[in-house]
Amino acid sequence: MCRPSFLNALLLLLICLLLLCLVPGTVAQRPHEGVILNVLTLDVIAQNLERNKALFEERTGATVIVHGKAFAALYGQIDTELRSGANSVLDAFIFPPQFLVDFTTRGENGLEILTERVAADASIDWLDVFPFFRRFNSVGIDGQVYTIPLDGDMHALYYRTDVLESHGIAVPRTWEEFAAAAEQLHGEDFNGDGVPDYAVCLARGPRFQGGYFLLHMIAPYLQRMGTDEGFFFDVDTMEPLALQEGFRAGVEMYMRLREFGPPLEWNVVDAMEQMAAGRCALAPTWANVGPISRDTRHHAFSTWDKLGVSLLPGSEDVWDRVQQRWIHCPDELVECPLASGDGVNHAPLAANGGWAGGVPAAISQERRDAAYAFLAFMSSPEISNQDVLAGQALDPYRAGHFDLDRWVASGFDRASALNQIEGWTATLGHPNVAADLRMNGADEYMNVILDDLMWAMNNNNITQEQFVQQLYSRWNGLTESLGRAEQRRQYRALIGLPPPAEENDLSLVMRIVIIVLCAIALALSVFFAVFLAVQWRNQHFVYGNRIFMVVQLLGGVLTFCGAIVLASDITDATCQVTTWLFAVGIFLIYLALILRAVHVYYLVAAAMKFSQRRLTHLQVMIALVVAMLPVLVVLVVWQVVDPFEAKASEIDLSNDTYTVFCACQYPWWAVSLFVYGGVWLVIGVYAAIVSRSLAPALKESRAIALSAYNGIVCGGLGLLLALVVDSLDAIFFIVCLCALFAALVPLILSFVPKLYAIIKNEEAVSSKALIRRAFECRRCGAACQQCARTGMTSTSGPVSSSSGATTPRTTTNMDSVVA
Repeated sequence: MCRPSFLNALLLLLICLLLLCLVPGTVAQRPHEGVILNVLTLDVIAQNLERNKALFEERTGATVIVHGKAFAALYGQIDTELRSGANSVLDAFIFPPQFLVDFTTRGENGLEILTERVAADASIDWLDVFPFFRRFNSVGIDGQVYTIPLDGDMHALYYRTDVLESHGIAVPRTWEEFAAAAEQLHGEDFNGDGVPDYAVCLARGPRFQGGYFLLHMIAPYLQRMGTDEGFFFDVDTMEPLALQEGFRAGVEMYMRLREFGPPLEWNVVDAMEQMAAGRCALAPTWANVGPISRDTRHHAFSTWDKLGVSLLPGSEDVWDRVQQRWIHCPDELVECPLASGDGVNHAPLAANGGWAGGVPAAISQERRDAAYAFLAFMSSPEISNQDVLAGQALDPYRAGHFDLDRWVASGFDRASALNQIEGWTATLGHPNVAADLRMNGADEYMNVILDDLMWAMNNNNITQEQFVQQLYSRWNGLTESLGRAEQRRQYRALIGLPPPAEENDLSLVMRIVIIVLCAIALALSVFFAVFLAVQWRNQHFVYGNRIFMVVQLLGGVLTFCGAIVLASDITDATCQVTTWLFAVGIFLIYLALILRAVHVYYLVAAAMKFSQRRLTHLQVMIALVVAMLPVLVVLVVWQVVDPFEAKASEIDLSNDTYTVFCACQYPWWAVSLFVYGGVWLVIGVYAAIVSRSLAPALKESRAIALSAYNGIVCGGLGLLLALVVDSLDAIFFIVCLCALFAALVPLILSFVPKLYAIIKNEEAVSSKALIRRAFECRRCGAACQQCARTGMTSTSGPVSSSSGATTPRTTTNMDSVVA
C-alpha cells in the first residue's frame, strides 16, 4: 500500500526540481554566482553604481564592491593596479577618456579588448550611443573597443530664461555678447534672497577639471574646420598652439569673465549646484545642472522651469594659424564652412568626453566576464535612462536619453525640458566639436601642467603672457620627453586624422621609387619636347603631325606629375588632384594616338575612293576636345558627389605602423572611365589595322597598335591586381607603375622611331606621297593589289594587269585629294 505513495512523492519531487530550474533568479540562471567584483571610480559617480548594484547582484549572483576616489588620486591608483597584472585587486575601472591611450598601449598589463564582446551583446544597444562618444570614449588608437561608455560629457550654455527676458537680453551667440550680458547682470539678486548674485557660474578651483572653463573659450577662436583640425597642437609638428593669437584671445576672455564670477574656491560641482539654486544667470557647463534644478521644484525658490540650454558661445573672428591672420567669418563664410548662418563659429567642447569603464586584461577569465557584465548592465538603456536623469554626475550619451516624455515623467517642466533637449541635441550633433586631449601623458598635460598654471594665473601670481609662455614651454617639453613622433601619431588619431605616412617604412620606400621613376620619365619628356622644338620643321615631325605629339607630351607630363603628387603625400587634396592628373593625362595621350590613326585612315580612304572629302587637322583637334568632354564631366561629378579621400588603415600591431591610401565610396566612376577609354582603344586599333599596309611608308600604325596593346595590358592588369592584392602598399605601387608605363610607352613608341630616322638621315614620306601610293594602288586593280604593302608604284606609262593587258594611266589631280 505504500508503493503508490512513494511513487507519488518521487514524482512530486521531480516536478518541484523542474519548476525550481525554470524560476528566474535561481542558481541555474545566475552566471556569476560567488564572484566578488571590486570597481574603482570617481567618488561622485560611485553613487550611481551603489544605487544600481543590488539589481545586478540579484540577477547574476555576483557581489559588487564600489570604491570611490577623488579625481586627483584616480589615475595613480588605476596605473598601479594595471602594472600589478594578475595580482590586481580591482576588476573594473571607470575613468575619463584622457587616460585611455595610457591604459591601452601596455599589452597584457593594459585593458582588455572588448570589441568582440560588444559586437555579440545585443543588450548594450551599441548603435544607440552617439557616434562621437562611441569613438572618443571607447576606441583606442588601434581601432579596438576598450571601454563601455557610461557618460557623455560636453559643455553647453545654461541660462536663466526669466532673467534674460526681463532684461531684454538675447541668448549670447558669441563670447563678446556673453561678456556684455555678464557685465550688465552681475551683482543683481537672481533668487530673491536679497543677496547680490553672480552673472556667471565659473569654476576655478584647483585640480578638478577647471581647465575646461578656459578651453571652451579658446576653441572657437582656433578651430573652424571640424574636429580633425584640433586646437591643442599643430598636427604636423606637435608644437603647442598656446602662442597663437586665437589661444591668447581665449585666455583674455577668461580673465575678463572671472570678474563676473564666484569666489576662486568654487569647483565644478559648486558651480553646477549654485546655478541650479539660482545664484547665477549664465553657466557654461555640463548637463548635470538640469536634473539638479528639477529637484528644486519643491523649494521656496526653484529654477526647474526657468532654465534654457543653447550651444556654447562662439566667435565671429577666428585665427588662421597657417596664414597668421584673423578671419571675420560673416565676411568670409567660405573660410568658416561650419559657422552658423549668421557667421558665428561655434566649437562645442567635449569637456572630458564622458566616463567609461574598462576591464584589466591580466585578471582571470571569470573576473573579466563578470566585470564586463556589470559595465554592460550599467550602460544598458534600462539603467542609463535612469542614471542620466538622476543628476549624479552622468550625462546623456545615447539618442534614447532625450525622450521628452521620460524627462517630464521624472519631474521636468515640459517647456523647459524641450528647450534643454533641443540645446543638447544641437551640441552633441555639431560638426565642429572640439575634442578633449586623449593621448599618452594627457593627465599631466591637463590636470598637472594646465591646472597648476591656471591656479597661478587666477591668483595673480603670473600674468596672461607668462601663462601662455610657460604653458607652451612645459607642454612642448613633455611632448619631447614622451616622444614627439609617437605623440603626433596619437594626437592625429584622437582628432580623426590619418597618421603620418612616413611611419610606414615600406610605403616610404615604394614612394621614393615611384618619385625617382617619374622624375626619369619627366626628364625623358623634356628631352622629347626639346628635340621636337629644335626639329620642328623636320619632315619626320611635320608628316607625323606635330600637334598630336605635343598633346601626347602634355598628357605624359600630367600623368607623371600625378604619380609624384600621390607619392609625395596622401591627403584629401592630393587624392583628388591625382585623380584629375591621371585621368586627363592618360586620355590625352591615347586620344591623340587614336585620332592620329583615324586621321591616317580617313586620308587613305579618301584617296582610295577618289573622294574630295577628307579629315583636316582642325577637325581632328575638335574631335579631341569633344572626346575629352565626357571625361571632364565624369571627373567633375565624381569629385562633387563622391570625392577621393585620404584614409588610414588599421594599425599593424606587429610593427605599430599605418598605411595611408586614397579611397572613395563607389568604384563606378573609375569603371565608367575604363569603359569609355576601352571604346576609344577599339576604334584606334581598328584604324591602325586597316592602315597597317602603309606602315613602311608612315610607320605610325605599329606604334599606335603597340600603344593600344600597352594601354589594355596596363589598365587590365593594374585593375585585376588591385582587386586581388591585400597589401595597400602593393596596390599603391601597382597603380602608380601602371599609370607610369601606360603614359611612357606611347611616348617612346611615337618619338624614338622618328629620332632614329633623323639620326640615320632617312627620307621622310609625306602624307601626300602616301595617298598618291594608295591612289595608284586603287587604280591598278588586282594586278597590283600588293603594291601598297610592298611600297611599289608606277611613276609613268601604262599599268600592266595580271592578264597581260595594259591600262592607260588616268590623270587625277592628287593635290586636290590631299590639299
